[in-house]
Amino acid sequence: MSEQILPAVPIDDPGQKDRLLMLEKLSPPQLDIHTIKSAIRIECHGRWIDKAIAVWEAGAYDSAYLYFWNRAMADLRTKIMAYGKEHLEAIIKREIRDERDLVHLLDDKDLIDHCFELGIISEEAWFFLNKAREVRNHYSLAHHFDAPIDPIEAFNIIKNCIKYVLAHQVPAPGINLKDFLEKLKSEDISEHLAEFEAIYQEQAVKIVNITLNRLFDDFVAERSNHTYMNNILLLAPILWSRAESSVKERIGKRVAKLRVEADADTNAKALAFIKRVNGMRYVPASVRVAIFASAAEKLYDACQEANNFYNETGPAKELYELGRDVPSSAIRECTRAVFLSFIGNQYGYSWGASCYNRKMIETWNSANLSALVDILDNDLVVIGRLDSKGPASRFKEVFEIVSKIPRDEETNRRLSIYKKLDVERLTKLFFDKYMSKFSKV
Repeated sequence: MSEQILPAVPIDDPGQKDRLLMLEKLSPPQLDIHTIKSAIRIECHGRWIDKAIAVWEAGAYDSAYLYFWNRAMADLRTKIMAYGKEHLEAIIKREIRDERDLVHLLDDKDLIDHCFELGIISEEAWFFLNKAREVRNHYSLAHHFDAPIDPIEAFNIIKNCIKYVLAHQVPAPGINLKDFLEKLKSEDISEHLAEFEAIYQEQAVKIVNITLNRLFDDFVAERSNHTYMNNILLLAPILWSRAESSVKERIGKRVAKLRVEADADTNAKALAFIKRVNGMRYVPASVRVAIFASAAEKLYDACQEANNFYNETGPAKELYELGRDVPSSAIRECTRAVFLSFIGNQYGYSWGASCYNRKMIETWNSANLSALVDILDNDLVVIGRLDSKGPASRFKEVFEIVSKIPRDEETNRRLSIYKKLDVERLTKLFFDKYMSKFSKV
């Protein structure tokens, strides 16, 4: 995992880097007061640091590092409040009024973990602060230990408190979710999408997760604010690309749940959202099969209706927008519908649907080709279409599109029979096949 970017300038000024290097060179038993204080932000100076230095010089190393530790934890609480307590409230699902609430709600481990989740500290800081916390716990006055803490170990804790916390600026306020949502509800952001993308590239993944969850929930619940809904669809792919898998899975499960529990409008919006982010793979498999099969059936039926060339475009687009993650149990239905729409009939084919069908055929795999072989042998509607020159010639186009797709030996052998025939012989073969099948019906 790469180190997360802090949402603020990480050091006080250019000279701070040199002061931290000087700090690294220090070693016990003597603390260089000037070096220590110059590495710490001015606003963190005060009685805690003064006491820590005083008791260190008295040889009370176990007390000294605790003063530094407590000052560092207080600084992390300040940083959470400055960055945006609403983000932490969304994570822990508790109201936070001030820093005193944080003392009661979060122990030091939770505090460090949440600061990392929010991007306030780096992964390196999270690692070393947790190591320091473990040492602190071992030598705490609340625990019996046989030997006092080693001065070197105590000094390392002090250096880590300074290096990873007390030397870093309080972060600039993060995105205020309430204000952000109000903006999405009132303004078209389409011309400023690149700015929003840049902003969220610098946000911690936890903030991205919180925002994406909220936008999905609002999108399926929204009834009238089309500006808000359009903005959500613009932002959703940006957030989806950075969100954690657990959030994507949660949304996928919500899509599945809404298909059973929600009204048609809510269900349609949930499906529109998941298609927009190309996230069908996160919908549970059983529901995903039903979604793909239902879309394929609509296209297949449209191919056989009056005014079919016009009516096929919508279902073909709907099936295409579900994405490439077709569950194996729905491959046959999808293959049949797309193939039938692509070859058309003796009067022509749907120009509007053809672009979507071609793109879907380009994504076929060996399973689609195996399904196609079975369809060419058993589906009377498809067989009946291929006894005309137009559909037969478009079937020949399919061979060109799928020429590089791997297939098993048997599938390749059976497709080769069709491929080597010219259009006239192909139509005769399917006419004879149709008559043979029809006579058995």
